[in-house]
Amino acid sequence: MDCDFYVLYGTQTDTAKYAAEELGRQAVKRSFIPRIMEFDEFPIMKLPNTRLIVFIVSTTGDGEVPETMKNAWKFLLRSDLPAKSL
Repeated sequence: MDCDFYVLYGTQTDTAKYAAEELGRQAVKRSFIPRIMEFDEFPIMKLPNTRLIVFIVSTTGDGEVPETMKNAWKFLLRSDLPAKSL
């Protein structure tokens, strides 16, 4: 299914998931087609070439990375990412 944009969420307790779903509902009301998914479900190598992505992330504890985006976070921290990746 084609979409207008992606909403990627990272969450430990589903707070960011609920926010992502609400953003999706609001987008649909305005005739957009969002695709909502956990950060680690998104094919992360496509990130630098994807036109529009909204990130919704809620940290846990002392700002720890949520379980649903641990792999994506490692990718984002790479020093060899092109300068205009995000």
